[in-house]
Amino acid sequence: MLEDLGIEMINVPMTPDGPDMTQVEARIQNDPTVRGLWCVPKHSNPGGETCSDDTIERLARLGTTASPHFRIMCDNAYAVHDLDDDVPRLANLMDACRRQGTADSLVLFGSTSKVTRAGAGISFMAGSAINLDNFRDRLRVMTIGPDKVNQLRHVRFLRDLDGIRAHMRKHAAILRPKFDLVQERLSNALAGTGMGSWTTPRGGYFVSFDAQPGLAERIIGLAGDAGVKLTPAGATFPYRRDPNDTNIRLAPTFPELADLDQALQVFVACVQLASIRQRLTR
Repeated sequence: MLEDLGIEMINVPMTPDGPDMTQVEARIQNDPTVRGLWCVPKHSNPGGETCSDDTIERLARLGTTASPHFRIMCDNAYAVHDLDDDVPRLANLMDACRRQGTADSLVLFGSTSKVTRAGAGISFMAGSAINLDNFRDRLRVMTIGPDKVNQLRHVRFLRDLDGIRAHMRKHAAILRPKFDLVQERLSNALAGTGMGSWTTPRGGYFVSFDAQPGLAERIIGLAGDAGVKLTPAGATFPYRRDPNDTNIRLAPTFPELADLDQALQVFVACVQLASIRQRLTR
């Protein structure tokens, strides 16, 4: 969407606490043309990071120094997608913005696309009165209204927050063995080899794997030749360009456990093969 609108995107590295806020703050301070920031605050795609309390406070303060038109687009896509009950707590970004007097700088999004049915769920938007009024002015010429039958369907199925949590625990029961298998296969084959590192997410849908620089596209190609389809290299970067050609997003949620096990064995073999070939050419 941003590419189509001609809006330049700048890649910012992630840390275990969320986006590298020192770099974010420096870019906003040094470049008045910066107009916004996209953020997945919990179980971020693809690394699974959850913003720390400090990161939330620093995000809230951005509106005090940025352009008046600056907006944080906060896509809380994995708000309830926990793999266990003991997960990092996400502080309330809107409350933090209100404390800083920057509520107009924040727009929040969420949906049930990964709760009920993708493409057939309901979506949500939250923000200040100014932001919501601007959105309504544009939305009213695009649609006469939401699908109220589908809204009712979701209310009757999910009921309330406790109902959502109970439903998502069923999701977790399906997904947890798959994420555990990914960790087991990667650790058994690659731990201590220097051939890659990976995240251990506690929620969300992905595991982020970093190969040696210059190998991500090669590993994905080898896996494809062996019949295992992976997300394209650079898929999570602006313009799909990973500057180090190192990151591979693993999505273990869809395959059955036996198929996932076979695919992981192919994947680690491709990592090993590409890494050894690289070392031999040095």
